[in-house]
Amino acid sequence: MKISKFLFLFILLLIFGACTKTPQSLPEFSIPAITDDGWKVSSLQAQNIDISQMAEADKALKNDLSLRYIHTLTIVRNGKLVLDEFYHSGPYSYHKGNLAIMMSVTKSFTSILVGIAIDRGLIKNVSQTAQSLLPNLKNIIWSTGKNKIILENILTMSAGFAGAEDTDSLLVDNYARYMFSKPLAHTPGTTFDYRTALTNSLGNMLTTAISPLHISLEKFMDSLFFKPLEIKNYDWYYRNEKGQPELGGGLFLAPRDMIKLGQLVLDKGAWNGRQIVSENWITEATREHFHFDKRYWGELDGYGYLFWQRTLVSNSESFSSIIALGYGGQYIVIIPTLHTVIAITSWFPKDNGWQLPLRFIERYLLPALKH
Repeated sequence: MKISKFLFLFILLLIFGACTKTPQSLPEFSIPAITDDGWKVSSLQAQNIDISQMAEADKALKNDLSLRYIHTLTIVRNGKLVLDEFYHSGPYSYHKGNLAIMMSVTKSFTSILVGIAIDRGLIKNVSQTAQSLLPNLKNIIWSTGKNKIILENILTMSAGFAGAEDTDSLLVDNYARYMFSKPLAHTPGTTFDYRTALTNSLGNMLTTAISPLHISLEKFMDSLFFKPLEIKNYDWYYRNEKGQPELGGGLFLAPRDMIKLGQLVLDKGAWNGRQIVSENWITEATREHFHFDKRYWGELDGYGYLFWQRTLVSNSESFSSIIALGYGGQYIVIIPTLHTVIAITSWFPKDNGWQLPLRFIERYLLPALKH
């Protein structure tokens, strides 16, 4: 059968067009800006991160409706800041360039603060009793078993108090009095029970511990933690009526400052060569003190001193990770074997979908991190 001249030319044009089609261009990922915040910066490629896979991650964040509540994505690899991207606005008037709400990521910062106090001899060790750390707390019946509560129980959420996270008050006028007035439901140290109000009581303990320095808790935090970490811009949004910061969830930070906590963990307590907290504290704080046979909240494998642990899985490979986690979907995810820290800020409404950033990391980011 003969093919007409025009049809033959049309087929040739189709074949030629298919052969010469321009490959789909990949998005350009800007190297993060160099500022005075202490970060060394680099490109994704220079740190062995697959650009085509990162393009898929970028596309998902922009177009996948299930991820529309993710605000920012920040990545550090090999000690270099390689990505600091804004994707969506959110509540609390959150827009590009604003400080982001940390929620319970604040707890992991508080863990480091306790470590600094112990390093400096202001607190003896994690075996010191809560009673000795709260000498000015009156009208507490310690003999009911509360005298057995030690600092480690508070850091591991195992003090044993009755009540529940969902019904606790948080911004009370005396954080420790509120918590230690509750009866015990469990023997201290035996049962994991996540309680933000318990972490808040560390504010009272730290205030007492640092009293020989004749400075406020905020001054202590600023001079021995935030300034050495080169964090200049932060806010304690949540405070009680006395103005005391809520150490369980009140901190606001820029994403490229929040991720410094992860690098501090990777560098065994040091930041840009300066030791801020001891290596021993990092080891103890981030190791698993409680293991959950069934994943806690369906997502988390264990708990340390105000840090979580989870095994991430991608393409049949497993990666141990250390996590600072905040309500609504705030994450600092530390993956030691990949020399990588990932920070995500988000706000999934009504506590629905907060786990999606972990799924996003497993599906899109881990495959991009070449060994």
